[in-house]
Amino acid sequence: MAVDGRLVVSAAGGEVITFDTMDGRKVCERRRQAEQALFPAHQDGVVYLGGRTLAALRIGDGKELWSLPSDENYLGEPEPWRSPTVYAGMLFAARGDWPHRLDPGTGKTLWRRGGGNGPMRTQGAGVRIVDTNELSPQVSGLELESGRRRMRYGAGEDNRWGIAVGGNRVFVHDSHSLTALPVF
Repeated sequence: MAVDGRLVVSAAGGEVITFDTMDGRKVCERRRQAEQALFPAHQDGVVYLGGRTLAALRIGDGKELWSLPSDENYLGEPEPWRSPTVYAGMLFAARGDWPHRLDPGTGKTLWRRGGGNGPMRTQGAGVRIVDTNELSPQVSGLELESGRRRMRYGAGEDNRWGIAVGGNRVFVHDSHSLTALPVF
């Protein structure tokens, strides 16, 4: 991701390195942020990173503004934060099967709902999240402000689902089909 004169690179091994785009110098580095490359999110001069922590870093100098640890499931296995999503002054990220809306300035949880372990995407007045842990994978549509579930879509049994948004549309794809979902 390139923004505000910085290039933020999330490497395959989970390291996150920020470079100055003018001279190529390394601005900051976070080793072992995640087990794999995760897409960062950017809003208002702050970069948000998922992984072992959900972290907010000032883009200019890499200073950590706040950080929330990941968690463990009931078997003691790690449940890292997934790639965060920002939208209109709001921050969303999922940990385990729990989508969260968080205050982007403090990291305080504003709501938390069950029902999703995949990517979160915003469109209209809702955030959508894919849940591939169910016997039948599904997409849930949650209200931005409250997290209340407004819709649920499920079809097929393939757990390789993805979601994309654009042009006031929400698109869900699996290995067999592409479906446009309603926007609320």
